[in-house]
Amino acid sequence: MTTLIRWYDDTQRVLYLEVGPGWDWEAVYALCERAGQLRQTVRHPVGFLVHAPHTNEFPPGLSVTRMKRLLELDADERFLIIVGTSLFVQMMISSIMSLMGFDQRRRVHFASTLDEAAPILAAQLARLPAPAGAPPARDQARSA
Repeated sequence: MTTLIRWYDDTQRVLYLEVGPGWDWEAVYALCERAGQLRQTVRHPVGFLVHAPHTNEFPPGLSVTRMKRLLELDADERFLIIVGTSLFVQMMISSIMSLMGFDQRRRVHFASTLDEAAPILAAQLARLPAPAGAPPARDQARSA
């Protein structure tokens, strides 16, 4: 199973996480820990673009506690865009978020492809304050 994490672009306003086929909870937790470390290297709000094109179901051991730990990646006024998951996975994530009281309508978005995610990303970047000296938000969104 492969995972990847990097800044989406040079503005360091979006972390791009990619989860390959056959992922397990431990690998994703390690990815989230690395995301937390990268997030702490900047002093401005950060959004997350999670590309998981092979996620049609969850690995064994799905629980609300496990999902809560992953969803806490998207805290405060940041946003989370999840790309490529099945409708079943989207419904499970939405249901668990509702049970936990997350305001998912404002912060969590689903897209089928990275191309479909691009305008969502642009809109979410427009909501975030730009770091000092950064170009306007409309110039920052591009496909990964």
